[in-house]
Amino acid sequence: MNEAREPIHLDDAERDRIRRTLRRYMIEHHIGTPTLQGQIIDADEPRHREIPLSTLQRFLTGSHRTSDHHVLLCHDFVKELPYYGEGKDIAFFGKAVSAFFQPQQDSDARAEVIAMLERDVLGSYEAFRPPPKDNPMPLWDMHISNISFTPSGDSPWLEVRETVDGMSRRETRHKFEGAALYAAPYLHIFLRDLFTRQPRLFTLEKKTITYEQDEYEGFEGRGQDATPRQRMRSSSLVNFFEVKLVPKAEEVALR
Repeated sequence: MNEAREPIHLDDAERDRIRRTLRRYMIEHHIGTPTLQGQIIDADEPRHREIPLSTLQRFLTGSHRTSDHHVLLCHDFVKELPYYGEGKDIAFFGKAVSAFFQPQQDSDARAEVIAMLERDVLGSYEAFRPPPKDNPMPLWDMHISNISFTPSGDSPWLEVRETVDGMSRRETRHKFEGAALYAAPYLHIFLRDLFTRQPRLFTLEKKTITYEQDEYEGFEGRGQDATPRQRMRSSSLVNFFEVKLVPKAEEVALR
């Protein structure tokens, strides 16, 4: 007798999670789409249902709306992977923090906030830490991370993901996820370190940022996070830092 399947709500966010997990699996296992297709079919015990290669390719690129039947095959393949579902609880957190900080909004006010976030915030940015004001040396802004803001359905807040550089930009030292909301006149970002589970916060203002002699419409403000234990001193439980967010080149071309 077949076990009853737990209902899966295949909304756009869930489809995107499955897609991201499959892509990560392909990268980590150094395989292409044909090999992935075979593994998905083999893993479908005992029926070994077919998923056409062209269908899987279109699902991975997001170019077409894939049928629920084929997406469920992909879900069954990724559901036991340790990194499946990363970011799944962002929606719950974003909804809660938005309700806590933002007043009740009528439909027009809500639509106005959503439109503002899409117009002024949505997209990918590079985060820079400016040189200390009390340092006499002519230092330059230091690149610290990449941050992306994406919509979470029709919500007055954005999903946020941040990747912090290691010793070089090709290395990842920390990954964060969370939510951003606008409480005039500030953009507030609430993040969680995926490795340590510690919080990371930003309070930013929309600013014209000068970077490498060019001007960009970005954000400027302050961030804070917990000081790593190995660098902790008695007076520095929390690490405060100035930060600038500059839109990536491809985003500038679209604005």
